[in-house]
Amino acid sequence: MFEPKDFDRLDYWKSLSDSDLQQQFDQDAIAALKRILQELADEKHRDVEILPDNFVELVRKVSSLKQSGARALGDALIEAGKFIEAGLYEEARAVYLEYLDSCEAEFYRRIVREQLASIADR
Repeated sequence: MFEPKDFDRLDYWKSLSDSDLQQQFDQDAIAALKRILQELADEKHRDVEILPDNFVELVRKVSSLKQSGARALGDALIEAGKFIEAGLYEEARAVYLEYLDSCEAEFYRRIVREQLASIADR
């Protein structure tokens, strides 16, 4: 099961050179990266085999997914928030639903589903 400290580890890995990152490869790193992939990768890449040969590439890819996903989520939250402040709940729902249509990362999808639930009765 995903643990928030997995993202801390990913942020640390991101700061390392490729050679230093490669040295982090072990069973614990594999387990953490699998959990992270479950949260951030598209369905096709969630169960990819993690090997010494692809470890660095996967870490770099998933780090990029985390960054772009957070940016897109932030944009959606800000846009929907403006609609909510104006009492335009249908427009806010549309923003959230559009985000859900475009996002495959389960971590960010859960956040948006919670936001949708918070305005469900409005």
